[in-house]
Amino acid sequence: MKKLCSMILSLILVLDFITPVSAATTQTYIDIKSRDYYYDAALWTRQDNIIPGVSKAKFAPTKQCTNAQIITALWRAFGKPAVKSVKNPFTDVKKTDSCYKPVLWAVKQGILPNTAKSKFYPTKKCTNAKTITYLWRAFGKPAASVKGTVAKRYAKSKYYRTAVAWADRNGLFTLQCKTFNPGAVTTRADIAVYLYLALDKDVKTPTEALADMSGWGMNISDILMDNEPDPLNPDDTIGYATTRPMTEPFGLALNYWNGGFEWIAYHEPHEKSFTASASIPDYEGKKSWVDWVDALFFAEIFTNVPDKSVKVTLKDTRIVLANGSFVPLSVMDGKYSLVTGSDADLNGWYRAELKFDRSKLPAPSTKFNGAKIETTLISDMSFQSPQDKADYYIQLCHMKYDPIKATNNILDQGTNIVRLPVTWTPFVNDTTFEIDEVWLERVAEEVGYILQNNAYCILDLHNDYLGKSFVGDHWETRWMDARYKDYVDRRFAAIWQQIATYFKNYPRKLMFETCNEPTMSWYDGVEEGYFEGQRSRVNELNELFVETVRATGGKNTDRILNVVAAEYSTAKTLESMTPPQDDNLIMQVHSYDQIEARKSGFDSKAETDKFFAAIDAFVSRTGIPVMIGETGVSHLKPEETYLSEISYFFRQARQRNIPVLWWEDYYSINEYNKDDLEHLGRIYWLYNKETDKWQRGKILRTIKDAVK
Repeated sequence: MKKLCSMILSLILVLDFITPVSAATTQTYIDIKSRDYYYDAALWTRQDNIIPGVSKAKFAPTKQCTNAQIITALWRAFGKPAVKSVKNPFTDVKKTDSCYKPVLWAVKQGILPNTAKSKFYPTKKCTNAKTITYLWRAFGKPAASVKGTVAKRYAKSKYYRTAVAWADRNGLFTLQCKTFNPGAVTTRADIAVYLYLALDKDVKTPTEALADMSGWGMNISDILMDNEPDPLNPDDTIGYATTRPMTEPFGLALNYWNGGFEWIAYHEPHEKSFTASASIPDYEGKKSWVDWVDALFFAEIFTNVPDKSVKVTLKDTRIVLANGSFVPLSVMDGKYSLVTGSDADLNGWYRAELKFDRSKLPAPSTKFNGAKIETTLISDMSFQSPQDKADYYIQLCHMKYDPIKATNNILDQGTNIVRLPVTWTPFVNDTTFEIDEVWLERVAEEVGYILQNNAYCILDLHNDYLGKSFVGDHWETRWMDARYKDYVDRRFAAIWQQIATYFKNYPRKLMFETCNEPTMSWYDGVEEGYFEGQRSRVNELNELFVETVRATGGKNTDRILNVVAAEYSTAKTLESMTPPQDDNLIMQVHSYDQIEARKSGFDSKAETDKFFAAIDAFVSRTGIPVMIGETGVSHLKPEETYLSEISYFFRQARQRNIPVLWWEDYYSINEYNKDDLEHLGRIYWLYNKETDKWQRGKILRTIKDAVK
């Protein structure tokens, strides 16, 4: 009878761990979906015979695990080590039990207590607290600070406190929304994920990752990045434009004697006082005295809300000449109490003029050519807290569109790769380069949601190094010049060090990208040929990016990183790109010049062939695979016009296992701008956020058909 009971117990212990499937199998389970957070982990545990399915067809992800099953899974995951010279301390575990060897191994490793005549309770349900503690002990009880982890809410006396902190710091809860319920019973899905991530089984080479991707994906650009305002839409107050650096509470603008309009500074919300400067346009000597008196340094404050009271102080204002000497502009210094107007301009700004005696300004002269104006600006417009700033930014810059809904709209179409453009500059201190923690947390929410849907996520610096970038005291088009190198490199490395550290133990389906389109031949104010000299600078930024991220450790030591090409969509640029020496890189290029005809005589097929020939040559030369991080066609013509070209482009990419990500932006098309060609030529979305429909469904279907 005793033998029969033991046999029954053994059967119970293995009931959910039925005969393993061959490691060579690629068959999935019918009860899990590719978007399930545990999908990869479940297939790995099946392939490596760690947690076989309850049948050949089912994994049973929500089925609860017993103590015996958890210890057995641990033992298998660690390679089924043989156990010798270990006395069995448990009266309820027999040699004939399937968990016998795993239990002895766990005793020897200090995972289970070695107490004589105690009970193991093999059939009892195993709680998350015990599971994480077992796993922590299996890794040698590593020290882990509780501060900043989900373990901080547990009393010091809790036996699992350090174990939970260790698990959290190693990203084991990321795919479960970073939640942890110690008293809940561990499910098969949970233990599969814990083992998969703890043992670094999510490592893939770039080639393997590209093969795992769906062949196409999308950018979600309307959640965490600055966007250009639409001057033709009076209801549009979305933020970013290349004529000013970033969306801030207010700005100071100067209108120069030649009629040029220059933003001298935008208030950085994290600083009440800061110094800023702007270049003075050259004077050609054609203005009369009256003309320049009315225009010289006409200064205004701009706010994003009407009737806003603003107190601002200017001090140490001066013109700095090209030779380093300066001309004081003390007439502009002083305290100003202003109220902005009630009527917005075309960009949605409300203005108030700074009154000072312009007759005391220096007369315009060619001696000021090459000079710049500097001032120290002190205001009462700083945010009360970093959280207020983040809330303001999200509310002001972006449409009222649920980020989860935006993500689901894309993933529901069958893709498993999302590029997440993020603008960091408004949240980076210009002196310390420290990123506001609340912004990192806000970004982490969206990153986490993408990963929880088992999709790849590409995180970048978007619009931080595009057009104008900050160089210490002003916004500069020529930020890649040697004179700014030290500051730019220090700031760039500091930003990436913080981002990489924050996300260093996130699953490896999170990838980082150097920065978006770091140098462009169309930058305003640069001479012809300027771009050619900047390709080596992009190589340097890629090198600094990889070096900085790798040094943060964790999963970043072998995380796949996207390095970027200069002049993103010109095929020839790849010839001069020298990527860093690293085994886990993907070169990201963009493509807007290959599909859509912008000039007469355009041959899309020929341009596409040329583009992919350049990619082939790059891959052959470097061994580094390529991804196309952005593409799209505008709304200039009906979508039917583009279907053939889109199909050919995406099929060429699919043949080379190159994922192509559509640029899914947000610009409304309405009665004010529907006939404006410039407006229609710079938007690419397929999904109409206002009508909540895939308005360009034919393009979407063409893409999906091309990459099958």
